[in-house]
Amino acid sequence: VIRVLTDDLLFASGQAALDVRSHPLLAEISQLLNVDETHPIDVEGHTDNVPIHGGLYPSNWELSTARASTVVRFLDEHGVSPARMTASGYAEQRPMASNATAAGRARNRRVEIVMKRIYGSESEP
Repeated sequence: VIRVLTDDLLFASGQAALDVRSHPLLAEISQLLNVDETHPIDVEGHTDNVPIHGGLYPSNWELSTARASTVVRFLDEHGVSPARMTASGYAEQRPMASNATAAGRARNRRVEIVMKRIYGSESEP
């Protein structure tokens, strides 16, 4: 799992357009993901529990999914096979920290790039 906190790097608050400062990091990640081109990759978007008011996204569900999709698109444009990737949005449903503090909410606003394990052939238990 590659975990990237979104604040001050990937996205502006309430947005799903990548900040240009994130490009070098995501380009490096795309190279790492291509070291082994067989494992499936799930890009997961997560938010804190603060409701969205106005703007392009009506809820944290749409925002988290749009952010995951944006990262998938970037990885695709940098050589990661789209056949290996999925984008998932979890909104505030899988917090890493308490949403009761600003620091905890910041940890919860993240994108996780998960390289999934491949087990033996389907005929094996």
